[in-house]
Amino acid sequence: MANESNPHGKTRILSSTETELLQDRLNTFLLELPENAAIVDLKYGMQAHGNSMIYSVLVHYKFLDTAEW
Repeated sequence: MANESNPHGKTRILSSTETELLQDRLNTFLLELPENAAIVDLKYGMQAHGNSMIYSVLVHYKFLDTAEW
């Protein structure tokens, strides 16, 4: 991945209209991160959309150098 060296890390937004599906998506994403990835922050949110809700999570993560372990 070309941007792994970014000192501020990377972000990923996951969303769903179902909380269980959002949790499944988050779990899958976290399990697929490489071993040298560290979660910096997670932010959860929700927003009304018509008669339903959209649930989202913003994942801030970065890749650590071996020296940072």
